[in-house]
Amino acid sequence: KETMLFVPYRVNKNNEHWRWLSHVFVHANWSHLLINMWVFYTFVGHVENSFQSYFDHYHIIFVLFLIVAAVASSAMDFSKNKENTAYASLGASGVVASVLFVYIVLFPTSPLQFIFLPGVDIPAFVIGVLYLLYEYKMRQKQDGIAHDAHIFGAIFGILTPLVLDPNLYVRFVSSIGFWIQNIFS
Repeated sequence: KETMLFVPYRVNKNNEHWRWLSHVFVHANWSHLLINMWVFYTFVGHVENSFQSYFDHYHIIFVLFLIVAAVASSAMDFSKNKENTAYASLGASGVVASVLFVYIVLFPTSPLQFIFLPGVDIPAFVIGVLYLLYEYKMRQKQDGIAHDAHIFGAIFGILTPLVLDPNLYVRFVSSIGFWIQNIFS
């Protein structure tokens, strides 16, 4: 397990570049793994099918997206901790955040539910905003969670559709505007 952790110091000093990817395959415990895989499984099909609209070999492009998401979500932790011998992280949460936020950009008003509020539908974009606010607030704490990876994974997920089709952002804003208009009419 130790050789798979994301340890920016070792990546920087020892050229252990496999750590950019290997850390997504190890988790702290079963609940960490199960939550990541549940969220991933919930959204990955929708996102992968959307890639099919843009690319002939969408399976290959989607795998490349996941690889780049692993690197992008760890970039800030690398930058902040490349001289810190004690820092290490693990898990696929940054990649999962990337997938989730591509989904949110593509389907901003689709109803989602929090585990803590079963039966209460909340638009995906609202959950996205709440997620980012929570992660930003929590990054101040020293709780052993790589909140920067969650934030940068989300940012990568937000930016990816812009590369696919800049018009998706017009659709995103229009969808939210239409949703707000329906709420107040």
